[in-house]
Amino acid sequence: MKINYNKYFYNQLCDLANSMQLKLIKGRGNFKGGACLLKEESVIVVNHNHPFEVRIISLGQCLIEAEIDFSILNKKMQFFFKKIIKNKELDER
Repeated sequence: MKINYNKYFYNQLCDLANSMQLKLIKGRGNFKGGACLLKEESVIVVNHNHPFEVRIISLGQCLIEAEIDFSILNKKMQFFFKKIIKNKELDER
């Protein structure tokens, strides 16, 4: 299955983050982006200076840390997150 790292897929991930009650901050600047806890609220920061592929992968990694319910995801999203998890496991070796 091929993942299209485009605006549509990015917006689907943003919608998923919102449905999980995660605050999503989109900004531009000289920063990597990622997840953090701010005043007891889970926040994900996304840098809009990065290409869509980088934003999507970063957002996906943060959503995995937030413990996604895979049963609510469509097949393409499930494939994407399994790919992220597999890559993370390979990086940890």
